[in-house]
Amino acid sequence: MSLVVQSSGIDNVLSGVRAVLARELVNVGYSQKVIAEILGTSPAAVTLYSKDRRGRELSKIIESDRNARLVIDNLMERIGPKRTSKSEDKEPQGDTFPLILDAAYRIMRIVSSPQSEKIGSPAHVKSQSDNSDSITDTLIGRLQEEQLAAQRNMALAVGTTDEVSRSIYRQIASDSIRHAEIVSFILSLPKNDEKRKINRRMLQEDIAQIEAMIRGEESATEEPIKLRGLDPALKLLLQSMDIDEEKHKILLKGLLSISKARGSEQA
Repeated sequence: MSLVVQSSGIDNVLSGVRAVLARELVNVGYSQKVIAEILGTSPAAVTLYSKDRRGRELSKIIESDRNARLVIDNLMERIGPKRTSKSEDKEPQGDTFPLILDAAYRIMRIVSSPQSEKIGSPAHVKSQSDNSDSITDTLIGRLQEEQLAAQRNMALAVGTTDEVSRSIYRQIASDSIRHAEIVSFILSLPKNDEKRKINRRMLQEDIAQIEAMIRGEESATEEPIKLRGLDPALKLLLQSMDIDEEKHKILLKGLLSISKARGSEQA
């Protein structure tokens, strides 16, 4: 499986896509207010994007890659017609974020490819010999599944008229994006990375902080929220909070065990 993962991750690629789009949309006459709505950000952020103060590095890579440019051009056509008069500003048609997110994922795969025609990419390219590794193949498969889940749930969020269902779909899409980020990060790490040197004093401070956070998580879930008589969809949203709290406790307790083990090694 010939897929190389870019260490910058989807968030940075998304920022680069927004920077390119901001400049394109300014050039064809859209106002900052409408551009902000199209990009799903603030007018102040549009200024930063359009003036090369945010997403600059990735936007340059995108603009220098022929295939990535084709994705941007196609996205511009789907977002709205090219315009030349600011006085003819129109409201964006529907939620454009799923289209932008999909383009970002496509571009991430393009600029991470060994065949990509890019200039000065900061990507950490993994050796092709690593592609035969079964763990790597499994992680790549999971990355693709999470990307697809994010796209599908964002599409469902756009298509539904129920606000609660939209919130649930967006939450699942957000989780899938975060999962894809985790897998991308793991795939981008060098295989034979040396162990981090542990500062013993800082490690003890970390342990104390983790223990305090665990107590906070346990306190937050001591008294469960009463769900009787509540709309079933709203119950799902509240239950998702409890699931997240349990997950946080599991992660924090795992970190605590790892930190204590490292402290023992350093003793």
